[in-house]
Amino acid sequence: MGKLSTSIQLRTEQQQAVLVPKHSRFLRGCFAADSDMGVAGESLRVDSDEFWAFKAVFGLPWDCEQFLRKAVVMGHPSKHSFLVPKDLQLALDKHMVWSEETLVQYRMGWCRKWLKRAKELEQAEHLDAAVRPPHVRQATCGKRSAKLSPELAFGLQVMMKRLSLGIPRIVSAKAVQQWFVFSDAAYEPDLKEGGIGAAIFNESCECVGWFGFPLQPSMCQHFGADIKQTIIYELELAASILALDFWSDKMKANPQPSQSALPQLKTECIALSLHASTCSPLFFVVWILLSSVAVAPVSHGNLVRNKDDLARAAKRMSRPLQSGRPVEQVARTNRERLLECFAEWLAGKGENFPSLLELSYREPEKMVTQLVSYGRELYASGRPYNHYVETVNAVAAAKPTIRRLLTGAWDLAFSWQREEPGGHHLACPFQILLAILSVSILWGWPWVAGSIALSWGAICRIGEVLQSCRRDLVLPQDVGYTSCSIFLRVKEPKTRFKAARHQMSKLDPEDLVQLVSLAFGSKRADEKLWPFSGQLLRTRFRQILREIGLPYDSNGINRGLDLGSLRGGGATYLLMLTEDSELVRRRGRWIAPRTMEVYLQEIAATVYFPQLPSALKARVLALASAFPGLLARMQVLVK
Repeated sequence: MGKLSTSIQLRTEQQQAVLVPKHSRFLRGCFAADSDMGVAGESLRVDSDEFWAFKAVFGLPWDCEQFLRKAVVMGHPSKHSFLVPKDLQLALDKHMVWSEETLVQYRMGWCRKWLKRAKELEQAEHLDAAVRPPHVRQATCGKRSAKLSPELAFGLQVMMKRLSLGIPRIVSAKAVQQWFVFSDAAYEPDLKEGGIGAAIFNESCECVGWFGFPLQPSMCQHFGADIKQTIIYELELAASILALDFWSDKMKANPQPSQSALPQLKTECIALSLHASTCSPLFFVVWILLSSVAVAPVSHGNLVRNKDDLARAAKRMSRPLQSGRPVEQVARTNRERLLECFAEWLAGKGENFPSLLELSYREPEKMVTQLVSYGRELYASGRPYNHYVETVNAVAAAKPTIRRLLTGAWDLAFSWQREEPGGHHLACPFQILLAILSVSILWGWPWVAGSIALSWGAICRIGEVLQSCRRDLVLPQDVGYTSCSIFLRVKEPKTRFKAARHQMSKLDPEDLVQLVSLAFGSKRADEKLWPFSGQLLRTRFRQILREIGLPYDSNGINRGLDLGSLRGGGATYLLMLTEDSELVRRRGRWIAPRTMEVYLQEIAATVYFPQLPSALKARVLALASAFPGLLARMQVLVK
């Protein structure tokens, strides 16, 4: 396609063996008496009564943040007395669980061993894998036991032997269940942020509990260490202690076989929720034996068969299936808000929304009558059309069985739409586009000109341009000038759930290709094409229209141009140039021809420019004619 104007470092981190103090500085910080969490606080012996007292006083925390904040408020555990809860004492008397002392000593013995870093990590892994029983290898597939050093090979072999033999101690003859805990921690010094997390698996490789929690900079500053590896060890120790405390106490508090003994914690995913985009090789996952407890095997439907199922299950835990028809989170939140407004309106009328919804399948007319009355009040109050439509959709989502019984409510929506038909964006003619680009170059706004040219010429939604980075743009210079076109990778296309999830737009006009290359060619790969807000681009677009003298107000009968006019204008121009509707549909990435017809307003685009006043038309044509010279001057200045 010819010119449009003719129509007129990554830094590698070295792994080093880091010696961590015998007693964790993180624990010393948590148990320090003063509020500034200094390193000088009195240290806590993890194998002493002080730790048990700390655990008894603080009880079972609801989440990691509450655990850490309680540690700051309560101070050193030696100030408090050690009291065994009644339910725990009852379980101890019945010999349903280990004694508190034995459990803590066993767990903390392994926690102390994690503080040593393996210099020869591969050797330890080979020793580890050689003695694992099959079910352990299946559960820990892809996990690295990086915290176990070669010096602990004997202890590792003993531990594996106990796993395979069902030792340590069996506390009940009803059922023997071995639990495996995976814990991890991460820390980014540049961001001063980190996180901890853990997951627990049973013998069938089913994940029956997890938590993941990010730590803000205000909490990470209390570690008392500046070395990244040391801080990670501090966090890993905290993650393991929290994991053991969470799930062990839950099981002991409910010694009867029950699935509810291992509930999901109030978190969103197994993995760490970190702001860091990458993790260093130090962020390994470790596994330990928790204990053998009397819990009957639990059925979760289709059991995990192999490591592939386990990997898929782990990924799906962070994105559970939503009930009802799938919609975007923004739409879901909007519907929840509108549904609350409808419920408040019903309450003012003396109706109860939950009761009305419960009876809606047997008596749908009551719900329809209320929706119609509510819609009429919205119409009379000047509320937008989508408020009523989304309210009806929210009611249908709350009770899917009545979706097809809301005909009367939709009839009112159709009547509303007939009285106030929706308007479409006016397609931007190519003469006006060139005038806009000329003003953008004259005012020194190359990114504005490049964004407008890319949206118009590549038939892109303006939002797709706003969210694109330089790496998403393939310029001729990127391929050694073996191609004369520009390609834009669309990361989140509107039709990604109905058509291809990864889509591409193409820009052909030679002068627009030169303009976009000059505007964005020097940007870094991770830099946004338009690094500012969308509102700023809209404001500058309106300022350009005002300078040219074109109407920009869309509230009147005659709709003005806006950023949404660019996509329709480019599609209309391509249709007039090629008269190939299928080519236009592919370039615009529309699924159905009917959807494309909304944008192809060749008559409106053709009539809009001739209907402008003569003086304004002359001004537009003068600016459009100046575009080639301005582009050449811009090319000289950039070079």
